[in-house]
Amino acid sequence: MSEDRRDTALPPIVLVHGLWMTPSSWDTWAERFGTRGHEVLAPGWPGIDDRSPADVRRDPSALENVSITEIVDSYDRIIRALPEAPIIMGHSFGGIFTQMLLDRGLGVAGVGVEPGQPAGVLTLPFSTLRTGLPILSNPFRKGKANAFSKSHFHSPSGTTSPVQHPTSNGTRAP
Repeated sequence: MSEDRRDTALPPIVLVHGLWMTPSSWDTWAERFGTRGHEVLAPGWPGIDDRSPADVRRDPSALENVSITEIVDSYDRIIRALPEAPIIMGHSFGGIFTQMLLDRGLGVAGVGVEPGQPAGVLTLPFSTLRTGLPILSNPFRKGKANAFSKSHFHSPSGTTSPVQHPTSNGTRAP
């Protein structure tokens, strides 16, 4: 790293969580980037805000009828209020939202960590289909929020993590 770069402020980083997650799923990432000099923001979706994973699991109704546009618009407002364009990082559905925010010209760079597939992607691995099972299994719950069990979370999302990992035992993931 050059001397010039060390004297330059690093861009902020906005972390966008995925479906069935909360901002706390980014805690270790936020700490890592924060200790390296970035301002790090990990705001929750409308309805998630700063609720705990246990609270979201207990009552997911605040997410009912929250649209993709509403979520992306919420991040849009947060990003536009920053003094400079951030790096935007999103996981799963948050990865799709990251792409949408970049399409609006809002970031200096974007990273999708296992981003979800946008509409029109017809070939999906079984693990992706299994992830959507809580939603797809009951068409009468359209527009309703569905709880995501710890075991279901660990199966498709944390398969390489040991069970005691913080995001797979339910302490950070809803």
